[in-house]
Amino acid sequence: MHRKPAIAEVNDTKDRVLVRFAAYGMSGSFHGTCLYALKDGEWGCYTIKPSSSETIATVGTWLNKREWEDRG
Repeated sequence: MHRKPAIAEVNDTKDRVLVRFAAYGMSGSFHGTCLYALKDGEWGCYTIKPSSSETIATVGTWLNKREWEDRG
């Protein structure tokens, strides 16, 4: 299976991009969401819990609670 990305949202300053991934195969499907964010001068990728991945704003709130650590 290969995951196919789709940009869900880009913020106004273009330093955060919400990307949804989907893969389909004979055994079923897989969906996930990542936030690509420019933080402290470097781009990072943060795996987001599905229930917190509706918008960049909800993702930001969720990541702030976790001190911006990607805990997959």
